[in-house]
Amino acid sequence: YQRRVHGIILDIRMNIQEIEEDKNPHAIFRITQEKSHFNPNRLTWCKKQDEALRQLVVKHNGHNWKKIGEEMKKLYPHLPITGKKCRERWITSGKDGLNRLPLTDFEDLKLLMMHHKYNNKWAAISKQLPGRNPSCLKNNFYSFVKKLVRQTKMAKEVS
Repeated sequence: YQRRVHGIILDIRMNIQEIEEDKNPHAIFRITQEKSHFNPNRLTWCKKQDEALRQLVVKHNGHNWKKIGEEMKKLYPHLPITGKKCRERWITSGKDGLNRLPLTDFEDLKLLMMHHKYNNKWAAISKQLPGRNPSCLKNNFYSFVKKLVRQTKMAKEVS
């Protein structure tokens, strides 16, 4: 396993200049495709693709993701880009105003209250906490719950 990972790292290092200069934006796919665990549905986005996505979202006012996906596919025909992947990328990292800082104590408390009200409807909860995407809130919630479970187990062991 370590040899396989080391081989991938070496291949990437050898082609990193080509990738950075964007002479061949598909180089990363060529590298990983040669390896045994290649997933053709996995898409690694570069800055150029993010900027193209941003321009298309502005052009279409953040609607009609199928059309946005088709136009991205025209720009990058060798990549497995779909409207769904464009929408997911936009929601998770492309949208302006996303807050990537850790949640504050107030946001943690509000997250707990909103989870009690909406259960696992993370999109509805994220609307109550502007600047936070659903996956960030879900990850934060479950890590918070795990932390509480660990603390209660430790408290029981002490007493």
